[in-house]
Amino acid sequence: MLDRRRLGASGVRVSEIGISLRGGDAESARLAKEAHGAGVDLFHLDDSDHLPWLAGELGPAPVTVLVGAGGPAIGGTFRPDAPDGHLALHSYSALTTQPGALGPYQVFGGWEIGARGAGGSPTRLDLARGVVGSGSSQALGVTYTPTEQSVGLEFLREAHHAGLGIIALGLPGTTESDHRFLVRPRRTLAQAAIQFVLANEYVSCALVRVESADQLREAVSAPAADPLTLGDLERLIELFAHRGDSCM
Repeated sequence: MLDRRRLGASGVRVSEIGISLRGGDAESARLAKEAHGAGVDLFHLDDSDHLPWLAGELGPAPVTVLVGAGGPAIGGTFRPDAPDGHLALHSYSALTTQPGALGPYQVFGGWEIGARGAGGSPTRLDLARGVVGSGSSQALGVTYTPTEQSVGLEFLREAHHAGLGIIALGLPGTTESDHRFLVRPRRTLAQAAIQFVLANEYVSCALVRVESADQLREAVSAPAADPLTLGDLERLIELFAHRGDSCM
């Protein structure tokens, strides 16, 4: 079974791996059931309208659900040419615990952080810092993979110290030839990417978008795969730093 981590100061503990689902179709239903049986208790749905569907598939099981970051962006604007404008940054706030037919679900609503604007903050992370400081969020969803580390350790530390949970987005997120050194007989590239994210003490959950049972099984077995070495971790950080992508 998967380990569980604290989702910031919310009091909620979630599985170290979460699964993002389309929702509403037969394949997603199969994936949800298998994932829950493997210990996954954090799910992401694109639309809150799929909550009754998920509850119907899982039954009265205690799970945490993140719902999509639709609607207007919050926090203000960031400049169109911001070097980190490509990052996904979402704010999640607890909406309700839904008893009864929906089971004891803890539901967090998501909002996109920031919209592009000519007079906005220099970077998207500057804008996100304002959202963190406002105390309006209980968790953040941030793009964080071996290939994309622009969010930076400093920002993750700030969010963690502010009591926010960190949901790592964009996984598995590595197909580059530079990362083939991570593959082992008992570890795939996707599993190595998940391990990299989970090695960060500030991360509450690695959220993986799965489209098939094989991808699901690969993801949930990542913690049991051959572990990354300190040398592996250092090389991944060095490779990203030498790309010149980091805005920190």
